[in-house]
Amino acid sequence: MSRGCRQGPGGGRIWRCAPDGMTDSERTVPPMNTEWLRSFVEVARQQSYSRAAERLYLSQPTVYHHVRLLETHLGVRLLQQRGKRAELTAQGKTLFERAVHILEAVAALRAAAADDESLARGQLHVGAATTFGAYLLPWLLAAFHRLYPGIEITAKIVNDPEQLDALVRDGEIDVAINPGGQQSADLFKVPVMRDPMVLVAPPCHPLARLPFATPPGLAGIPLVVFPRRAAFRQALEIWFAEAGQPLAVVMTLGSQESIKRAVLAGAGVAVLSYCTVADEVAHGQLVAIPLRPRLERYWYLSLKAPVKASHPLEAFLRLLHSDGWIPSSLREQYATQAHPPREGETPALAHALHTALEMVP
Repeated sequence: MSRGCRQGPGGGRIWRCAPDGMTDSERTVPPMNTEWLRSFVEVARQQSYSRAAERLYLSQPTVYHHVRLLETHLGVRLLQQRGKRAELTAQGKTLFERAVHILEAVAALRAAAADDESLARGQLHVGAATTFGAYLLPWLLAAFHRLYPGIEITAKIVNDPEQLDALVRDGEIDVAINPGGQQSADLFKVPVMRDPMVLVAPPCHPLARLPFATPPGLAGIPLVVFPRRAAFRQALEIWFAEAGQPLAVVMTLGSQESIKRAVLAGAGVAVLSYCTVADEVAHGQLVAIPLRPRLERYWYLSLKAPVKASHPLEAFLRLLHSDGWIPSSLREQYATQAHPPREGETPALAHALHTALEMVP
């Protein structure tokens, strides 16, 4: 351990211990800020500077620099590299939970400062998975803005349910809507909306006139699909396998939008979320054919437990509950009451959000 010093009041020197290997610029540090703590916590969780940088939307050198500045400020080594993993030191383990609590306290302080019961001002931070974020969230946020123009809205679109949950836990966002329903003690998570899948085809395709599509009816039909690792692809394979039918894959693409464009170009047919093709169906460019048996997934609402909603968040939940934000082209498929729960099934949106709102103090 080496020692660094800086000029103190009256010209005196203040000595501060710093880990060996620090550069002169790292020894002369400004007052601690929460971004250093955030980078430290995320690296510790991911055991990787590169993965932490991806989740924080920062460059890897920036995250590394934040951690080194924090180590210099505290005078201890927090992380050590073991092979490809960044692991907490003994002192790092001691300080990790304290750093988490500080970040939570700062998030709570900011939320309290921005909370206004009149909803004339305030902030709302929302996260969503890619499909919901691209095709449904803009309608929801636009409706919210019309009702509460003084509320500043920030949205993060992330294609990783675990990352969205982490953002909720850390107080980076107030609420997340994603297809990941894995329960945990520190999250309140309920299914809020069904996302029905449909067979998508050009109007001139022989299947376009079918009242519904079945696995046997799609035998040998060229399909444009997601990669094998995608949950969407796995669900489709199960749907076919339960009927004893294989997939006839003609093309593999990585997003709903690219698959939709391939269908428009005549490459084949595809199974997609209805919300992704509603506009093309309304304009006669594509046909959406219901599936039998029905294939669907749930969108889940994630809130930090215990639920302590700000006034903007409570207003957001009530709007989500209302159905009024859903455009007419999607209302039949996505309205709250459009799909009452089946026997033994998880609650529909109305009951789930009623439960969430009852938990708000």
